[in-house]
Amino acid sequence: MNGWDEALKVRARREDCPLPQGFEERIQKELDRLPVQTRQQKRPLGRALWLAACLAAGLCLTAAAAALTARWFPGVGAVKSGTAVWLMEEPVEWIQDEWTYRLEAERQGDVIRVHLDQYSTEVLPGRDDEEPDCGYQMKLFAGDQELEAGLEDPLEGWESVPDIGTKGCYTSFLSEDELEQGFRALGSTGTSFRAAEQPEEGYTLRIYTYDGGTLLWEKPVRLATVQALDMTETSRTFEEGTVTALVSQDGRLLDLYPDRTVEDDSALASVYATDVVFIGASGERYPAQMLSDGTGALACNAPQEDAITAVEIGSLRLTKVYLDNGVQQEDVPVTYRDLNWVIPVA
Repeated sequence: MNGWDEALKVRARREDCPLPQGFEERIQKELDRLPVQTRQQKRPLGRALWLAACLAAGLCLTAAAAALTARWFPGVGAVKSGTAVWLMEEPVEWIQDEWTYRLEAERQGDVIRVHLDQYSTEVLPGRDDEEPDCGYQMKLFAGDQELEAGLEDPLEGWESVPDIGTKGCYTSFLSEDELEQGFRALGSTGTSFRAAEQPEEGYTLRIYTYDGGTLLWEKPVRLATVQALDMTETSRTFEEGTVTALVSQDGRLLDLYPDRTVEDDSALASVYATDVVFIGASGERYPAQMLSDGTGALACNAPQEDAITAVEIGSLRLTKVYLDNGVQQEDVPVTYRDLNWVIPVA
């Protein structure tokens, strides 16, 4: 991964799109209340007409089967069904040498991901992408057992582990809140580990200089299980693979999950939606807002009295990964426009 790729990942995690007021508290109640947003252009079609339009357009919609393809977890997003998820209840933060550090971790199945951000109030000069300016060597322990790190085998474990290594990068993609706090630079790095059973006292993370020569910090990592929200799912198949749309029961949250089945050393790796709107019973169309929690999920701020009857996806960008002489590569993304993929709210 080069520095630009890493910067894009950081930007995706830190996209400047704040959560609606009170969202975090209400998300555990399945997003049944969200603050009012300015209303957009009307399209006075009720739910029945949207269903008819959906059928008339010949959209390839598949109702959710009894066994769900994916589940949705607060703070994590869409995860393959059957995968258990754990998160740190609170990030670990500390300050040293004019840097503020924030440590987060999660576990999906048998893989633990650890992510460290560091913030500076100073604007740092341009950096060489090949230099690990904020990279660290991380070791995670379950008691005295050191856990296997890296997990870099091509197409292995990537269903639950993004392309994340020990290298870090500097970026200026900071949120408004971070800028208001005086931060001007953000460094980001992370490592994945093969999980072992968590000791009663939790895991222990040791963070070294990039060459592993000096121990800088030793921090506790305690993970707690996360409960999935109840969602309905609908899928649509493209040449690159199948995309599953997860919609909350009140229709106010949407996330997408690509079928990551590996076939012929290739698989659909990611899906990104644009031109997404939430449609109210009144016919109002509310534009989607990406959550800033790193899940990539989309939400709306429709007034509570206007029930959401459908979600419409205008465009999708799909990316596949494949093996080229044993090296994992990405295909050029393929974009499907003017989909008018209308998903009725159950």
